[in-house]
Amino acid sequence: MRERFTSILTALNDGLHERQDHVNKVFLATMSGESVFLLGPPGVAKSLIARRLKSAFKDSTSFEYLMSRFSTPEEIFGPISISKLRDEDRLERNVESYLPSANIAFLDEIWKAGPSIQNTLLTIINEKVFRNGPQEIEVPLVGLIAASNELPAKNQGLEALWDRFLIRLVVENIADNDSFASMITNSTKIDRCDIPAKTQITLDEYKKWREDIDDIEVGSEVIKVIHHIRMLIKQYNAEEDREDRIYVSDRRWKKIIKVLRTSAFINGRKKVDLMDCYLIADMIWDDPEQIDRIRILVREAIAENGYTSDIDMNKIRKGIDNLEREVLKETLIVYKNKKKVYKSTYSSRYSTKLYEIKSVTDVHGNLMPNTGWSYIDFQNSEISDLSVGVNVRLFDQNQNHRTNYRINSIDGDKIAINSGHVIMVAFDEKVRYSAVTRVPHKLVSKAWNEKIRESKLFIDNLHEALKDREKDEFGHLRENLFVEAGKADHILQNFKRAYKTLQKLSIKLDEIKHSYENIIDGKEIELDKEIIKKIDRNDIIEKIDDREN
Repeated sequence: MRERFTSILTALNDGLHERQDHVNKVFLATMSGESVFLLGPPGVAKSLIARRLKSAFKDSTSFEYLMSRFSTPEEIFGPISISKLRDEDRLERNVESYLPSANIAFLDEIWKAGPSIQNTLLTIINEKVFRNGPQEIEVPLVGLIAASNELPAKNQGLEALWDRFLIRLVVENIADNDSFASMITNSTKIDRCDIPAKTQITLDEYKKWREDIDDIEVGSEVIKVIHHIRMLIKQYNAEEDREDRIYVSDRRWKKIIKVLRTSAFINGRKKVDLMDCYLIADMIWDDPEQIDRIRILVREAIAENGYTSDIDMNKIRKGIDNLEREVLKETLIVYKNKKKVYKSTYSSRYSTKLYEIKSVTDVHGNLMPNTGWSYIDFQNSEISDLSVGVNVRLFDQNQNHRTNYRINSIDGDKIAINSGHVIMVAFDEKVRYSAVTRVPHKLVSKAWNEKIRESKLFIDNLHEALKDREKDEFGHLRENLFVEAGKADHILQNFKRAYKTLQKLSIKLDEIKHSYENIIDGKEIELDKEIIKKIDRNDIIEKIDDREN
């Protein structure tokens, strides 16, 4: 069945340039029983797309009309039957060869039509019936394509009709130079396309397929995407000074599901997939300025709810981390070196180093905050070289010399002077981690080698299984007839992340192996914070260096 639809779409697109997306989606809307609106300037093949669509259906009829503000219902729905009016006193129209008898209809400049025409169109689109006098005629309409170079005017009562056009597409002039040159030099008539009768769709098939489409499954992942899109629309509408709000009615969402089901059916599937969800972007905008934002919004919702690899990466990562910790424990003797770095500044005025005072107390430890002392110096001696009897100078916060005293005693960072004060010099504590390496026992290394070999084999098998699953379960994503193949990357980004993570974990195993196979016994090395996090605190030997840095 999919091959047949592919042949039809190939024929419909033959000879056209940069219109494949438009043709395919017009066909999709028609198979869904929905109407399409094409927005674009004159001369961009809007009517050509509608004419070609007729060729897809066997023995189909078509109706085409360019609307104006002078258009009358008779020109669209057929003239009044004079004989019926004269002989039976019944006001009926002769609908043969007019829209109520057509399978495919194209209405150009739709918004220029008067209210009587637009109201009748509403009934035809909604109920597929035309009220002709006292009777209702079932309209055999398969596809209705409307077009204009403008959007419906606001507050003119056109909202109901605008809402009935489910798929909305912007048609622009050909952009590529080669395609443009080919188009203007091609002398072949392309209003029609040749589709073999056996390939064309009969109206009976069309009706039967419409029923089959209702049986297409809609999975929970699709519903999650729609919920996510609705949430993002709500956030978009809540933005400050937002005037171009997006409104999607419940009825429109129901019709959107119908289109997604139809896409799955034409693509030969029994279930809607996330690739079909990209079509939503063409069904929820009201203004062309919203299109780019809506496409991003839809893509974000799909990516957020994309298919997952179902691999517990944390469990694999934890096993590798445990192995690394074991290797570090066996190959490193770790030291934590604490070093005091005294806070000081150089005074050019006195040509000396001034040490910052943290506090001043009496001999009993009581704070004495009103001394006015902020700095101390030791007559150009370093603090590490101090001894009893050395003279010190004291300075205020502006580094002005205030007074001199002599050291009576030294207890670590506490300096007692002969005034009865005890001065604590301010310092920061600098911590450095280092280690001395040691070569592991051969039997230990052998056990690690085996563990790494098994782990890498497990990761390789997972990688291959993941690739097979992607091919078997999601290979069809890139074959969607209505969505660009590259968009599958957003859906499968969780798989891509899994591939990268598995690759990184395999590289990590190689790094661990390299670390113990190339170790030099007794070498002192510096350790960074990431390594320290993986070492048991009980295995760290602390050293304190009181010397000034």
